[in-house]
Amino acid sequence: MSRTRERSRRVMRVVVAAVALAALLPSTARADTHKDEKLGFSIVYPRKWKIMPVAADSRWLVARFQSHREYEHSDAKTNFWTRHEPKLDVVIIPLSAGEDRGATVKKTKDGVSISEAAPYRDLKEYMDKTLRNEGGFHFSAEDEVEINGRKVMQYEVTIDKLARVPKRVWGWAYYGDDAIYGVVADSLMAHEDKIKPDIMKAFRSVKLFQRSGTLPSGERTGSDITLRGFDTDADLTEEDIADRRDKGVDREVSRIVDGLPKDWTVKETKHFVIVSHADKRYTKEVARHCEAFRGWLDKKFDYLGSGHRGRVIVRICADSDERSNYLESKGWFSDTYEVVTYKDRDGWSDWAMESLNRGIWNIWFSDTNRDLAVGAPRWISSGLADVMERASSKGKKIEFKADTWDKSRINELRRDDKLLPASAFFNLTTAELWADWENGRQVEFFVNYLLVGAGSKGKYKSVFPDYVKNLIVAMDEAGGDEEYIKLLETVPKTEAEETELFRKRAEYWTNQERTMLDQLRERTFGDWAVKDWERLSAAYWKEL
Repeated sequence: MSRTRERSRRVMRVVVAAVALAALLPSTARADTHKDEKLGFSIVYPRKWKIMPVAADSRWLVARFQSHREYEHSDAKTNFWTRHEPKLDVVIIPLSAGEDRGATVKKTKDGVSISEAAPYRDLKEYMDKTLRNEGGFHFSAEDEVEINGRKVMQYEVTIDKLARVPKRVWGWAYYGDDAIYGVVADSLMAHEDKIKPDIMKAFRSVKLFQRSGTLPSGERTGSDITLRGFDTDADLTEEDIADRRDKGVDREVSRIVDGLPKDWTVKETKHFVIVSHADKRYTKEVARHCEAFRGWLDKKFDYLGSGHRGRVIVRICADSDERSNYLESKGWFSDTYEVVTYKDRDGWSDWAMESLNRGIWNIWFSDTNRDLAVGAPRWISSGLADVMERASSKGKKIEFKADTWDKSRINELRRDDKLLPASAFFNLTTAELWADWENGRQVEFFVNYLLVGAGSKGKYKSVFPDYVKNLIVAMDEAGGDEEYIKLLETVPKTEAEETELFRKRAEYWTNQERTMLDQLRERTFGDWAVKDWERLSAAYWKEL
C-alpha cells in the first residue's frame, strides 16, 4: 500500500510540475504561425484567432486575422450598444512609394491599363488615411526602435472624438530592404487591457526573410489594372473580347488558388468557379442554384444581346462577417467577375440569396449587353435587378417569390388608391422614380408582372420584350451623338475622376431620358388607345 501511495505522489508531482511549466511558457507558444514564403514574412497570431480571406487583387493588405470572440461596449448616457471583434492586419508598402506618386494610364489592345501608385508613403500615412471614417483621432504615441537589427516604427492611435465607440489602434512598421511590412491591430478602449498583451506579442513575433515571389503590387509602387467597358472594345472583334474575358477569369482563379487559405475549397462547374469556406453540402447547393439561374437567364433573355457570357467566380464566405471583411479588402478599381455571398447560420437567408442572385445578374447583364446594362432607363434596370434578387430554385426550375412585407405595403397603396397605372411606368424618369420611395416598390411589382407573372403569358407576353428591343435600337441610334462618344472615350485616372465621369454620364442621360422615353412609348405602343392602357392596368392590379 505504501509503494502504491508513493507512486501516486510521484505521478501527482510530475503532473503539477508539467502544469506549472506550461503556465510559465509564453502565450505565443500556444498561438499559431502564419508564414508566407512568397512575400517573405511570418507572424505568430493570437491563439484561436481566425485567418480571414483577402481579395486576390488587394494591393496593400496581404493578411488579416480576427479575434474568435466579440467584445461588447455600451454607453448608458446615449443608450448605445455595439459589439467588436478585434482585427490584426498585415500590409506591405513598397519603399518606392515615397517617390513614385500618381498613376500612369495607357490604352492597350486589352483595354485601358492603369498603373496605380501607392497612396501611402509609409505605415503612418496608411493608418491616417484608413482610419478617417472611424471618427476623430490622433497619434497618441510614436517611437523608433530596433528589433533584430531592423528599424521599426511604432505607432499608437487613439480614437475618442466624435466617435461613438472609443478605440485604440496600434501599428508597427518593419523596414525591409525594399518595402515596409506593417502590422496594424485595434481594440475597444474598454477592453484594451485584455487584448493588447496578445497583440503586442504578435507584433514582436514578426520575422522578415528572403521572399520567393514579388510584392503584391509588383516591384514598383503600384500595379497594372485593365479596365473594360469604356471605348476600349471598339477596335476589338467579338473573339478578342471573349478571349480577354476568359483570360481575365483564368488569371483571377489562378491568384485565388495560389493564395487559398486553409479550409477553403475550389469547385468548378460549367459556368462558375465556386470558392467556398462552407461545408460540402451547402457548397453543392449553391453551385446547383447558380447553374440553374444561369440557364434560366440564357433562355429567358435571349433577345437582350449576344455578348460573350464567361465564367463567374462565386465566393462563399463562412458568415456575413467574413464576407464584410473580404469586401473591405478589395480595391476601388477592382473589376473582377466575382460574386461574394455567405452561409447563413440557419441555412439560406433571404439576404444571402438576394446578394448572390443580384451579383450573378449584374455580371450576366453586363456581359450580354454592357451598353444596355449601363444606359437602360432606371425603372427598367432597377426593376429587373429587384426581380432577379427573388429567384429561388428547385432542381433546374427557377421560381420567384414575393416579399410578404412588400405585398402588405401594396395592399395599403391599393386601399389608399395610390397604385400607379401601367402607363405611368413607361413615362417614369429616374428623377421621378427616386422622388417617391414607393415608386421603386411598385416598379419591382410591375416588372415582375410583365416578366415572370401573368403578364408574361397571353396577350401581354410580348410587351416587355418588344419594349426592350426598341430600347436597344434607340440606344444604337443615340450612340452616334458626339457628346456621348466623348463621355465614353474619357478614362478616369482617380476615384474622384471616375465619380465625376459617372455624374456627367448621368447628367447626359437625364437630359436625353425624357425624349427617349417618349420615343420608346411611340414605337412600342403607337397604336394603343386609352382603353388598352386601362385593360393592362386592370390586369396588373388584379395580380397584386
